[in-house]
Amino acid sequence: MIGGTILSMTEVDAQSTVDDSASCESSTLDEAVDLIREELKDMKNLLGANRQQNNASSISKKNFEDLKAAFNALTQQQNNASSISKKDFEDLKAAVDALTQQQNNMSNIFKKELENMSNTFKKELEVLKAACVSNSST
Repeated sequence: MIGGTILSMTEVDAQSTVDDSASCESSTLDEAVDLIREELKDMKNLLGANRQQNNASSISKKNFEDLKAAFNALTQQQNNASSISKKDFEDLKAAVDALTQQQNNMSNIFKKELENMSNTFKKELEVLKAACVSNSST
């Protein structure tokens, strides 16, 4: 393919060597060879540029992989933070529930104590009333 492209770009006169015209002069052949060399040099440069472009693509792929790894690490950190927050919330909820239960227990205890004190006070009041009634009758 390359050879066909190069030959199509150069025009070499294929007349017999018996002819002494200018078309068979050695300078025309030298020009064709020089042109072929220039084309090969251009092809080498093009191949070199293609390799550089491939290397640049590889760098881009590496950058992409680095970004992907960083994104995955960040996602994992966020998941861990969410888990910690959920655990903290559950712990806090359990502590609030326990505190509420303690308050309810304390309210019940105070209520019973208040009832006991009220009953005791009523009994003592009755005793005092009875003592006052008996003192006033005498």
